[in-house]
Parts: sequence; structure tokens; C-alpha cells
Amino acid sequence: MHACTRPTHARAQVEMAQRTEHSLRIDEATARCRELQDMLTQQRVAYDMLLASRSNLEGECSATEQELKKLAVQLSKLVGVGACGVG
Repeated sequence: MHACTRPTHARAQVEMAQRTEHSLRIDEATARCRELQDMLTQQRVAYDMLLASRSNLEGECSATEQELKKLAVQLSKLVGVGACGVG
């Protein structure tokens, strides 16, 4: 092998250092990816819980609205009977 094409010891050390650095960066990126995936999962759970809570509140609000309408009808009948009795 010709001297120009044969990797020198220093070049091999540089390449090894670059591979090590590359490997470390990949490990760091993988760890960060896992962290972000965990955060995304937690946010999804929180979002689903929020949607369930919203749905429950909307149901309670609707039930309260129906009850208030029923009471308004009953009250208007009572007021109407009182008004008829006065006149």
C-alpha cells in the first residue's frame, strides 16, 4: 500500500475521536427524543383528561339548564295562577 493512501496513526485517532463524538451525540439525541416522547405522552393524557372534564361539565351545564327551564315554566304557572286569582 502506498504511504499516501495508508491511514496514519494520528488520522486513525482523529477518526476514532470523531466516531466517539458522533456516537455520543446520537446517544444524547436518542435520550432527548425519549424525554420529548414522554412529555408528549403526558401532555396527551392531560389533554384527554381535560376533554373528559369538559364533556362532564357540558353535561352538567345542560342538565342545569334543563332544570332551570323546568323551574321557569313552573314559576310562570304559579305567577299566572296568582295573577288570575287577584283579578
